[in-house]
Amino acid sequence: MLSHFILILTITLSVVCFASSEISSNLVEDRSATEISQEQLHVDNSINQTFDAFFKKTVSENGLVNYTKLRKTRSQLATLTRSLKNLKIEEYITWTDQEQQAFWINAHNLCIMKLVTDNYPIETFKLKLIFYPENSIMHLRSPRSKHFFNIMGRDYNLDELEAYVGEIYGDPKAYFALSYASLSSAPLRNEAYLGYKLDAQLDDQMRKFIANPLALKIDTKNRIIYLSDIFNWYEEEITETYSSASKFRAYSPDIRATFNMFYEYLPKTKQTSFPRKDFDVKYIRYDWHLNDITSTK
Repeated sequence: MLSHFILILTITLSVVCFASSEISSNLVEDRSATEISQEQLHVDNSINQTFDAFFKKTVSENGLVNYTKLRKTRSQLATLTRSLKNLKIEEYITWTDQEQQAFWINAHNLCIMKLVTDNYPIETFKLKLIFYPENSIMHLRSPRSKHFFNIMGRDYNLDELEAYVGEIYGDPKAYFALSYASLSSAPLRNEAYLGYKLDAQLDDQMRKFIANPLALKIDTKNRIIYLSDIFNWYEEEITETYSSASKFRAYSPDIRATFNMFYEYLPKTKQTSFPRKDFDVKYIRYDWHLNDITSTK
């Protein structure tokens, strides 16, 4: 009888110990989950998350915008631009570096969408048709330098926002996240850039951009590589960042740097066949048609 009691007591103690261990383990897991949730909550509660809902609603999977529809329902766009003005520096400085970097990219893209929407449909100026097609942002008066947007109490034009994005991120890859509201520019994403996944989003953005024939074409027969003119725009920044890599030594430093920048984002099959020497490089004529969903119909 005593041995039976001891056996029951032993089993009971084992169960209690196991349960305590499970509870302790669950508490650790719950604590970890709570910490992750709190980290994620910080991102989700920032203005970047508000951007995310807006871009998901207004930008198509292939980076186009229905400006006709956006013009009719632009109250949310107006609210978002007001939130840029009302954002407190005290809140901004609590964000991580990545959240701040994502914010400026989102702000640039939001502001250029507002500029187009406020002037849509864009009036065509006949003299500018020599250089730009109808339905182009370039028919606006100095669109990147003469229009200002208030962010945290300070006015910025689009060129200033662009320069700040490059400065704060420190890699020219960030420029390929910025929309010029045109078909040849880096496409808008139908999501916002978010701090906790910014690097992955920029990598994906480069991958999508370089897959576009308006960004890269290789004419094997005539031995010509055609590149987006955007690479030419940022030649100085790209050369400074990527020219030290050893690949493509047969090309000039600026071209070598450009190839080094996007090479890793090519599919493996295209990496293998990519010309290592003896190809001319030319830049593709930029397509300034508006990134309007009607432009592709």
